[in-house]
Amino acid sequence: MRLSYLISDNAVFAMDVPILLPGTGKGKMTVIFDDIEYNFEFNEENWVAELPPHKAGGPFRMTVIFDDIIVHRQSFSNIHVGIVVLLAGQSNAELKMCETNTPDYFCRSNDNVRIFTFDRPERGKEIFKEEDGWQCARENQVKNLSAIAYLTAMLLSKNTGLVCGVICCYQGASMIYSWLPKEAAERLMPPENQLHYDYNAYPDWNSPGILYDLMLKKTQGFGLSCVIWYQGESDTTPGEAKCYRAAANLLIDEIRKGCGNKLLPVLIVQIADFDSRNDEGWKLLQMAQLELENRNENIFVVSAGDICESNMIHPVSKFPLAVRLADKIMALIFRG
Repeated sequence: MRLSYLISDNAVFAMDVPILLPGTGKGKMTVIFDDIEYNFEFNEENWVAELPPHKAGGPFRMTVIFDDIIVHRQSFSNIHVGIVVLLAGQSNAELKMCETNTPDYFCRSNDNVRIFTFDRPERGKEIFKEEDGWQCARENQVKNLSAIAYLTAMLLSKNTGLVCGVICCYQGASMIYSWLPKEAAERLMPPENQLHYDYNAYPDWNSPGILYDLMLKKTQGFGLSCVIWYQGESDTTPGEAKCYRAAANLLIDEIRKGCGNKLLPVLIVQIADFDSRNDEGWKLLQMAQLELENRNENIFVVSAGDICESNMIHPVSKFPLAVRLADKIMALIFRG
């Protein structure tokens, strides 16, 4: 028996929703968290242990005792309950702090900002691996973290006093169909002659279902506060843009089902204008993203167009966008 890498030292669990512990292997398991003992028995290979919702706080210690072939235990320290954000998408979600115009004084150590990074097909671009678990932000590492991940978490923590963890699940030049289950992606994809250049340019991750299986599926069974989906530049042919809303709806349903929350808030970053692509496909894609908010509950579009540069496909002004995202997340978490 073993737990997902999402359960580690420095882990962040989402407040006020069930604490979910995904794992594998048949047997019995005892979890001791915040001095309360919980007992489980699993007869299936893949499982999720559910603990009751918990208010924000920490640090806590968690001890897990497995009883399968032999009895063994794991202990995790410096766990907090706070805000957990899944950041998924392509290269603008991935863009590092050092690749933006964010002033260096923002690159500071911060124990209240924690990052978990999923392994992705394009190796060697991340400083952390899945097996490293959750990592507290450190000054000498911040410049190599996703700007949207770090800045949004930093602002959320600063303005709420809570620990904020971001699960990084992105791959540059990725199409939405690679993030969907394979059968669904194949059903929704337009013909190959209508697909973006990136489909053939990056086959390691742009076949239907690849990134769903390699990355997104691993988020299932872990509680979230909200999702930021920042993607679309690789789906901007007219044929793809016309299918985008249906694909995004399916993606959102999969994420919500995976974390057991049918109304999980999802923030869609509407991609900025791009002067070199002032064409029908780009504008149709932006319109499809906007329609996701107009026709769905708890989906919110955050526009990048009025605050990000239009002369580059990877706008470097990520701080104003992070401010907008953090403000929206706070309004959603503390509404009512």
